[in-house]
Amino acid sequence: MAANVTAAEPGQQQCRELLRKDAEAANLLSTFLARRDIHDVSAVQADLCVVCGSSVLATAYVAVRALQSGSIPRLLISGGCGHSTAHLYNSMSRHPLWHSIDTTEGRHEAEVLHDLFLALGVQPQQQLPLELDSRHCGGNASCSKQLVDKLGLAVKRVLVIQDPTMQLRTHASFTKWWSRGVEPCEVMSYSPLRPRLCVSADSSELAFVPESVSMEPPVPLQQLQQWAATQRPAAAAHAAEAGSSGSGVGAALVATAVAAAVQGQPGLDAASLSDAQGLWGVERFLSLLLGEIPRLRDAPGGYGPRGSGFIDAVDIPQEVEAAWAWLAGRYPQLLRA
Repeated sequence: MAANVTAAEPGQQQCRELLRKDAEAANLLSTFLARRDIHDVSAVQADLCVVCGSSVLATAYVAVRALQSGSIPRLLISGGCGHSTAHLYNSMSRHPLWHSIDTTEGRHEAEVLHDLFLALGVQPQQQLPLELDSRHCGGNASCSKQLVDKLGLAVKRVLVIQDPTMQLRTHASFTKWWSRGVEPCEVMSYSPLRPRLCVSADSSELAFVPESVSMEPPVPLQQLQQWAATQRPAAAAHAAEAGSSGSGVGAALVATAVAAAVQGQPGLDAASLSDAQGLWGVERFLSLLLGEIPRLRDAPGGYGPRGSGFIDAVDIPQEVEAAWAWLAGRYPQLLRA
């Protein structure tokens, strides 16, 4: 959904200039929030990758690339049922490949993403037990740390992957919980995408820059097609068995979804997979950006040490505050409580 200026704005040229400033402010906020501590996720050395539950399927794709490189041996998926759960269900249900992954109400985000990772070729032995108790990014940090400690794992460096709009806040949550104690852990962040906005060709609205919100699954389309074709008979039998027993969806059942999508949709190609990222409409994206800055502030009402204390202190540059103020003035209806 695009974000339109109101009809009261005078003149197309003035309208376009206002939208240009909106896009510039939004892009500054987006880059600030979508923290990346490394240039190439496939080159990072870490003991563990933690993927936090969200509706952005690119989080899984990036994590798979990191695992494929061999530089990160283990994966922890964190996510109970929270404000992003319904959006994750929607992302899966409308995806041309993953729409048959079980999104029955009540399934935890980590369970849904676990099935996606199986379909992407991640082996069960690469995954730690699922973290199912967290309800927000602070819980992703604290509950994941408790699980790792319970398992007795020594983690000196962790890579955290999250929804781009929440990557910075999640990082500050992880440093609070993981960088303390006798054996502190280095926390590294990698936002899977850095969404950017632009003015539409007819100057009437804001739109996403396509390449900033596009990412193909880290498995070649031809390989997916071949895999779907070879797995289809066994997958169908497994699907019938799973349906009768009420068991969860595993890799074979996901193969049924792939087979149905690849063989039943002649228009399916890499571009259509790239576009199905589980991302937001423009208005929701702006609302998420506007909601993050107040939460990050180290002040009463914020989440920093001088506020609720949920996260470590975050330094918010003056230009970021100015960009937030511009958008808040332009779109007060998108401010979240």
